[in-house]
Amino acid sequence: MKNTDIRKLLERYLLGRSSSIDNTRVDHWYRSFDSRPVDLSPEEAEVTGNEIWAKIVPMTRGERATAERAGAEPSKIRRLPGWTRVAAAVVLLAAAGSAYLWFHTTRTPQYATITTGIGESKKITLEDGSVLTLDAATTIRVQNDGSGDRNVELADGRVFFDVVKDDAHPFVVHSGDLTTTVLGTSFAISAYAGFHDMNVGVVTGRVKVAGTGTIAVLSKNEELTYDRATRMYRTIPLEESMTAWQDGRVLFNDISFAEMAVLMQKNFGVVVTTTQDAVRHTKYTTELLRSMKADEAIQVLAAIHHLKIKKQDNKIFLYQ
Repeated sequence: MKNTDIRKLLERYLLGRSSSIDNTRVDHWYRSFDSRPVDLSPEEAEVTGNEIWAKIVPMTRGERATAERAGAEPSKIRRLPGWTRVAAAVVLLAAAGSAYLWFHTTRTPQYATITTGIGESKKITLEDGSVLTLDAATTIRVQNDGSGDRNVELADGRVFFDVVKDDAHPFVVHSGDLTTTVLGTSFAISAYAGFHDMNVGVVTGRVKVAGTGTIAVLSKNEELTYDRATRMYRTIPLEESMTAWQDGRVLFNDISFAEMAVLMQKNFGVVVTTTQDAVRHTKYTTELLRSMKADEAIQVLAAIHHLKIKKQDNKIFLYQ
C-alpha cells in the first residue's frame, strides 16, 4: 500500500466508507498514538485541518444531497473518540507517512490460514488460550503477529469459538458483511460461501454483531440469521444445528436443495444434483452421522424424502 493509498484509506474512514477490516486497522493504528503522539504546532494543525476539511466537507454535502433526493439516509462521518474534528483529520491525514510505516512494519497484521478437509473437524488453541473448533471443509485466517490483537476472518464454513476474556483486546470475527465482537464467551458462526444466510449463535455470554452499523447484541441461546442478498436479519432461539456438528451429527433443518448439496459435499465428499424442479424446490430436514459412509448417508437422505438415486459421472442424481 502506497502513501497515497494510505491517505485515501484514511479519508474513506472519516467519511464512513471503509470496510470493517480497514476500520479495525485504522482503529489499531490510532490507538498506537497513545504512547507516540504526533507533534504538530497549533499553526500547522489549523492550516492542515482547514485543507483537509475543505476537501472532505463538500464531498459529504454532495453525498447528503444525493441521498436526500433519492429518499435515502446519507452516510455519517466517522469521528475518532476523544479528538476534535480538525485534530482527528490532522492526525490521520498529516501523519499518513507514519501510518504507512505502521501498516507495513511490525504492526502490519499477519495472518495464518487454517483449513479442514472433507468430513474433518479440527480443534485449535490460539496464543491467548481461546479454543476454535472448525467444522468440515472450513477455511479461516487467524491473526498471529504477536501484537495481542485478536482478529479472525471466516472465509467459508462453520466455527465454534470458546474465547478467553481480555478486556484490553476484544476478539473480532470478520465473516462477509458481518463483524462479531466479543470480550469473552462461547459462540458459533456459520458462513458457508454457498449459503444465502449467515448465522451467529451464542452459547454463553454476549456478542455484538455489526454490518454497516450495529445490528444486534446477542445473549445466551440467541441466534441471528442474516440474508446476504437483502441484508435483512432476524433473531431466533439458538438452533441445535449450530452446535450439533461438534458431536459428529450433521443436521439439516428445513434447508434448500443447494444448501443440502453444500453440506453433503463438505461432510461426505459427494456431489449431489438433480434435473427435476420438484426435487430442487424441496426443503430438506434430516439428521446424519458424519461417521457414515457417503453411500449410506445419501441413501438415508433419499429414503426420508421419498427420492430415488442414480449415480452418473461421479455425481449423484436425486429424482422422484
